[in-house]
Amino acid sequence: MKKIKNQKGSFFIIIGVLFLISAITFPVLAENIQLKGIDKAGKELEVNSFELPYLVAENNQAATKIEDIITMTEEEEKIFDEIVLLLQNSREVIGLSNRELTDTESERMMELRKKFSKGMIKSEKTLPIGENLGKPYYNPENETYYYAEAEMTDEQLLQIIDFDAKLDIAFAKFWRSHIQEVMESTDIRISEEEAIRLAKDTIEKVYDVELDSMEITCNFDATGSNDKNYWSVMVLPKNLDTLREQEKLYWTYFSKIDIYDGKVVYVDSFYSNQKAEREGAAETNLNNIEEHKKIAEEVLMDKLNIKNIEFLKAYIRKPNNLLKYNVTSKSLYLIYKAEDRYVEIEFLYGSKRMVALFFHDDPEKLNERINKIEEDSIGNIL
Repeated sequence: MKKIKNQKGSFFIIIGVLFLISAITFPVLAENIQLKGIDKAGKELEVNSFELPYLVAENNQAATKIEDIITMTEEEEKIFDEIVLLLQNSREVIGLSNRELTDTESERMMELRKKFSKGMIKSEKTLPIGENLGKPYYNPENETYYYAEAEMTDEQLLQIIDFDAKLDIAFAKFWRSHIQEVMESTDIRISEEEAIRLAKDTIEKVYDVELDSMEITCNFDATGSNDKNYWSVMVLPKNLDTLREQEKLYWTYFSKIDIYDGKVVYVDSFYSNQKAEREGAAETNLNNIEEHKKIAEEVLMDKLNIKNIEFLKAYIRKPNNLLKYNVTSKSLYLIYKAEDRYVEIEFLYGSKRMVALFFHDDPEKLNERINKIEEDSIGNIL
């Protein structure tokens, strides 16, 4: 079997559980990768580590609209609920298929998905679900799409798109219930309002921006390791859909806040022209990063008022090839000891633009994680 471009359960993106080690993959993610060339999509493979917040921005409103467009019978809801129960413990990273989509099928599917998500078209029939059926069909037992051997028609592609959308809705319902259960059993000491204030304050200081005119949302993130949970804060332009449609540039910002002590876990940013910004960028020389260090130290000391800092390590993270789309790009990271915490500062490769700050409490775990990454580095954490 081959890995497919269609991916399952995009609601994970919305609730901040987009980790590539998860059991579920995402149909809209594949579309965004192909349409926009998103270049950071494999940022981290560990729970409670670097996520893909920019994809939250790309998919947050889309999934909600799909729920407004799609209607399912009670029987269909039961079927998809059962499929979700089968898939939610899956160890597969990418769903399987009997063959890859052809280039023309991929192109047509992207165009059809756009029209489908706007309610302009729909499939005439439902994709068959089971085993040894007429192709195309989906077999949940082995998590495999069986595409017709010949080039598929628009109707066949629409059936796959329709199936993906209904599966997304089922996952959304499943995870809403799961998150509600986790919240009810969690000793939340930092309120949602306080998390938003902490995230907003840190983002404004780090990036020198004013967020009052932007839309700020906060979601409970039940994906933390060691039974830890977080608030995930997302800052988007209020007219994001219009900006996308008009192909105008925009910024989005993201943060994660510990629900127990209010510590900032990370702040991150995404610029819609980031892919083009990387193109033709000069190589970053680890022996010539004094200007990067100056920028990092100004952020830590002047903007975040951290008094005692110590530079420990710099490394270049190379693209992660877990996904065939090779959507990741190199990034430069500087690591500082900042009083009682450790801060990992990401720079756009070939640029002196700071992208994100990731805060760590355990230097051994941080060192262990980085040592697993293919890298060029100088200095040491421990």
